[in-house]
Amino acid sequence: MRTIYISALCLPLLGCNQSDILEEPAISARSCDTKMLGTTISIPAGTFIMGANPQYREEGPPRTIAVEAFRIDAHEVTNAQFSEFVDATGYVTEAEKSPPGADKLPPDMREPGSAVFIEPKQPGQQWWIWTTGADWRHPTGPNSTIDGKPAYPAVHISYNDAKAYADWKGGALPSEEQWEYAARAGAPDSNAPLDAQGNIEANHYQ
Repeated sequence: MRTIYISALCLPLLGCNQSDILEEPAISARSCDTKMLGTTISIPAGTFIMGANPQYREEGPPRTIAVEAFRIDAHEVTNAQFSEFVDATGYVTEAEKSPPGADKLPPDMREPGSAVFIEPKQPGQQWWIWTTGADWRHPTGPNSTIDGKPAYPAVHISYNDAKAYADWKGGALPSEEQWEYAARAGAPDSNAPLDAQGNIEANHYQ
């Protein structure tokens, strides 16, 4: 069975919500810690409704999807794990390179960098700001660092970067169907991730 590696994107942690879908014992969202890092979880075959109550038109229509059994990382790829990959291969992420067609981009987007989340202070304000020098080693810009954060998820990782890591590990990235099936963890459709008390949780801007 091929292992699916969760790319270091801004995605909720898998395996941190109670569920009957996981073969291993589930753990609560507030108990996630380093004891699960580097482990994989078996996801049994099954079906689910994909595109239920779609927020955007392209997410629908609702349809029944069958998924074969697979394994998936319990957590996103960490800084330590991605560092091991880079040290072994010399890989350079796309955020560390000048973007394709840089000469046609606005001057402030021609240098290597990435978008950094800035909490909006008022409605309608831009959430993501292009930041020159932001990459996986410098999460919020050139003066930031991942020192002391080996278990944090690696960020500013593109699809191609994530695929290169998964290929190196001998695994694969999850398909859209696999990711939604695993991330739902057997829960019914919801407009937002909620805890047992109905409060919004996970990586959801409020």
